[in-house]
Amino acid sequence: MAVVSSQNPSTIGQSVTLTAAVVPNSATGSVQFLDGSKVLGSATVSSGSATLSLGSLGVGTHSITAVYAGDADDIGSTSPVLTQTVNKAASTVTLTSSLNPANSGQRVTFTATVAPGSATGSVQFLEGATQLGNVTINRGSASWGTTNLAVGAHSITAVYSGDAVTATSTSEVLTQTVAPLPPSRLNATAVSSSQINLTWSASPTNGVTYNVYASSAAGFTPSAGNRIATGVTSTGYSDHGLPASTTRYYLVTAQNSGVESSPSNQDSATTQPPLACHISYSVTTQWNSGFVAAVSIKNTGTSAINGWNLTWTWAGNQRITQASNANYTQSGANASLTNENWNSTIAPGATVNGIGFNASYSGSNPNPTAFYVNGTRCQ
Repeated sequence: MAVVSSQNPSTIGQSVTLTAAVVPNSATGSVQFLDGSKVLGSATVSSGSATLSLGSLGVGTHSITAVYAGDADDIGSTSPVLTQTVNKAASTVTLTSSLNPANSGQRVTFTATVAPGSATGSVQFLEGATQLGNVTINRGSASWGTTNLAVGAHSITAVYSGDAVTATSTSEVLTQTVAPLPPSRLNATAVSSSQINLTWSASPTNGVTYNVYASSAAGFTPSAGNRIATGVTSTGYSDHGLPASTTRYYLVTAQNSGVESSPSNQDSATTQPPLACHISYSVTTQWNSGFVAAVSIKNTGTSAINGWNLTWTWAGNQRITQASNANYTQSGANASLTNENWNSTIAPGATVNGIGFNASYSGSNPNPTAFYVNGTRCQ
């Protein structure tokens, strides 16, 4: 006689049918099925076989035998042992985050939902191989929260421990992003017809750099296409080379460990109207190797000049040796006078007088033919 199983291995709760084949086929009577010495049940022999359906075998291995009692014509017999394996039920773990991405210092709660819902035991929350927390399952789920995740990307998994009837399982990796806190109080100020200066309050997160974004439209979204600066280490930036009378909108973000914050408040400024100026230049004293020149700058535009840089190119070999009411530099034939602190602003229609310098020369001393203030040619 032999006994076979309809499902081996089987899973806890899964129905298993045991079938005992009795020889001869004409045998009658009954077959008792045993798990070791434990009686599982009995079944009547019909056409040479007896079957018993079971749904209550526990997790583990079971030594099954079938014992034929015999009848008037046939003696009893016992089958060889059948090892029936019953496995734990499979489980799954789904891991979610309450806030992703989160800002530095914000509370993030991870929740592991275990199926089947009847599972007991605990869930271990891991970042890589490091345990973050171990929580007992309650009604099919377990949660663990923290405010201490560092800025950056974190690979989080949840590992279910299993119980007497349910197998262990591990969730898919959840990438939790923690961003630095954004900068605040962004302020945009137009300082000339071609430059807007930005200042902002630093991000409360240490070790950040800043990205600057600009657009001609309000309410824009930061992107690689409108980023005008990255890796800024200070809390200020100058956007220059802009057209006159142009409005620009700005946002600033903080970045650390490859993770970017949400943007600051948006602010905007409009560059001043085109700069217009008139230069008066005269040589007041001259001798065979040097001269003294007087210069005045008049603002003929409609907006103030805040900080001026007067430049020109000598036609001869003149070289400035000393300046009054201005700072001077010269490189080759290119000369420059810049404002002192007290005469940096020229209101519309106003003139800065009293600028002068001493210079040396040899040969001829022709006057410059063109003057520029902050890059704009003056009349």
